[in-house]
Amino acid sequence: MIDLIKNKKGYSILEVVVSLAIIAIMMVMLTNVMVISLTVSAKTSARANAREEVSNILANMKRDIRNAEVIKSCSGDNDSAICEGILSISGAFTWGLCTENDGTKIVCKKDRNGVIIESTPSHINIDTLSFDVGFDETPDRRTIIVTIIASNESAKLNVKNVIQQTSISTRNYSGLN
Repeated sequence: MIDLIKNKKGYSILEVVVSLAIIAIMMVMLTNVMVISLTVSAKTSARANAREEVSNILANMKRDIRNAEVIKSCSGDNDSAICEGILSISGAFTWGLCTENDGTKIVCKKDRNGVIIESTPSHINIDTLSFDVGFDETPDRRTIIVTIIASNESAKLNVKNVIQQTSISTRNYSGLN
């Protein structure tokens, strides 16, 4: 019996509690790092998605404006922003700002009947759309500057101020400022 008392090879309850407390603190710290990492990743993904969608719509605008036989006008900001032209294959087009049923603003292209044939997705909210005409000296050759400021509403991560701007050289601008 004396041998049993001398041979204490177990842990005391205090050592076990301290070890568990240290492990719990480390797990909380690791969990916080993971949550922050996932939040940053989701925000980065939402911003990249908004940039890609705005780039796609700007590329399509640029294609239509450059290929237009006649550009009637391209001017205005936000609700008054409009760019009208005529394509030889598909006819008249109008680029502008449209409002969805839920109040989200999107960039849309309408045909001559006012039917939307192309637009940004509804999870990309357009905060600003503007068309500005450059100061070229030749009346039928103008540079059109298109600016879009967007935000990604679907992620609920406060992704705002995705700004893209492009200039489009034209050779068939009939509208005069």
